[in-house]
This record gives sequence, structure tokens and C-alpha cells, in this order.
Amino acid sequence: MNNKIINKAVSFFRNNMPWAIMIIIALVLNLFSNNFLSWQNIYNILAQNSYIVVAALGVTLIMMSGQMDLSVGYQISLTAILTAMMVVSGFPIWLCIIGAMCVGIICCCVTCIISIKLQIPLIMVSLGIQLLCQGASYEISNAVSIYGYPKSFSFLGSGDLFGLGIIAAPTFIALLILIIMSVILNRTYFGRYIYAVGSNSEAADLAGINVRGVRLMISAIEGACIGLAAVLMIARVGSAHSSMGVDLGFTCITATMLGGVSMRGGDGKLTGPVAGVLILGLLSNGMQMAKMGSYAQYICKGAILLLAIAMDVAVYKHKHARKRIKQKEEDSRIKKGIS
Repeated sequence: MNNKIINKAVSFFRNNMPWAIMIIIALVLNLFSNNFLSWQNIYNILAQNSYIVVAALGVTLIMMSGQMDLSVGYQISLTAILTAMMVVSGFPIWLCIIGAMCVGIICCCVTCIISIKLQIPLIMVSLGIQLLCQGASYEISNAVSIYGYPKSFSFLGSGDLFGLGIIAAPTFIALLILIIMSVILNRTYFGRYIYAVGSNSEAADLAGINVRGVRLMISAIEGACIGLAAVLMIARVGSAHSSMGVDLGFTCITATMLGGVSMRGGDGKLTGPVAGVLILGLLSNGMQMAKMGSYAQYICKGAILLLAIAMDVAVYKHKHARKRIKQKEEDSRIKKGIS
């Protein structure tokens, strides 16, 4: 009986490792600050990291399909500048949001189309796209900050949804996006196609799946997430400038890998990267409370990224070792059956 309980506990921990790690980190950080796990601080952490969650969800789909996009941060920077210009020009808020999502979709789809047409990995194309986005961002804004948003727009980034201090507007938006994307991934054929393409694109193509179409659709969803993340980011900060958000791409990749999504694709779930973002958010908040500078936070994020890569390699080797053992057992059974 005890062995069954222990096995179930171990299995639960493996399946929910990012959340378990997040809880452990939160409890440890609470030892250094009594206010760390106060509801107000948790409320702030969730609100501060909501736009990162939205961007990470888009990055997650790309990685699940077996690809990597390094231009996310620079796309967010460009989208933030264009959106801020629309907002201060007096465009309706809903139109600014749609415009931001369209800019993100165009950037990501262009990256995907170039990758498909030239038959080169998406990661290589994204290196060129990030320079284009960076240059366009500085050129359009003249390296000047854009601010002066109406309260209705700022509410998206820092507003209290019900005025009770229960859930912030950006947290609610991130939760809504998570639910929608989870339904798409787990309840539709398109979600199955994403896993299939990530596991083996050639086998998926032979099975009749339109691999190029699936990858283009994934890029469009990633672009929509990038656009919405840019909106939430500048609405919270209250301004937009060309250098903001440029390191967000690596933050999203780190969080996604911490969440158990493999670089090789075909594996993972959306809730994992959310836990990964919160782990980074908790560490950042805890280090700020400890009065540690931003440089120390960069060192910490870099170390965590290396740890996430090491974990991914270890999990990959473990899975393949188990597959080899099962294959040997199956071959042995077949030989015994023949003899």
C-alpha cells in the first residue's frame, strides 16, 4: 500500500515537476522575506509576468513543432513601438490591439514563409528577422520613448478587474489565452498535428498532414500572442521605446524549457511554460526584495537556461534508453515466439 502511494507521488511529481519546483522556490524565498507569499505580492507577480506568459504560450507552440524562433523579443519591440504610436494618435483601443496582433502575425508568418521557401531552419531565418525588426524599431521611433496613453489603455496592463484586488486585468487576459490555446491543443485535430509535426515532420507528411500549412498556422498564432504581449507590456509600463522587450525571447525560451517542452519538439503541455514563467518571476521578485541588481538577475537567468538545457538532454536520453530496453524486450519475445 505504501509503495503504491510512493509510486503515485513520484509519478505526480514527474508529471508536474515545474509546478513542484515553483512551490519549493516560493517556500524557500519566503524564508528570507515574510511578505513574499502575501496575497498582494502574489497579485503583483502574476500581473507583472502576464505579458511574458502570453508570449511564452506562442513560443511553446513553435517549440512543440520542433522549431526555434530567436526574434521574439525584437518583434515585440517593433510591435510595441507601432502600437504605442497608434494609441497616442487616438485610434480606438480595440483597433490598436488588432493592429498589434496583425503586426506580430505578419512578422512571424514572413519568418515562416522564408524558412519554408528557402528550406532552411526557422532559427536561422529568425536571426535575420531580429536585426530587421531591431533596425525598423529604432528607425520608426527615432530612438525616442512614446508615452501618454489614455486610462482605458493603461487598464489593460495594470487595472484591477473587479476592483477587489483579486485578479488583475492582464492576469485575466493571460488566463483566458491559456484556456483557449489549451482547448485548441488538446481538443482539436490541429493540436494533434502540432505534436505529430514536432515528433517527425516527414512521417506527418507521409500521413497526409499539410506540414507547411500547420507550421504557418503555428507562426500566425505565435504572432498573435506576440502582438497581445506587446500591448500588455506597454500598457503596464506606460511607455514604449526601441530597446524594451528585446531580451524577452530568451526569457520565453528559458521558461518554456523549464516547463518541460523539449527543444526537439513533439512533447510538452501549455501549463508547464506558465510554471516556468512564474519560476523566473518569483526569482526576479525575490532577488529584488533582497536588493540584488539586474546584472545578478541576468546571471541567474543564464544559469537557469543552462540548467533547463541540461534537464532536456537528460530527459531525452532517459526516454530513449527506455525505448531501447522496450525494443530489446519486444525483439526477445518475437524470437522466443518464432523458436
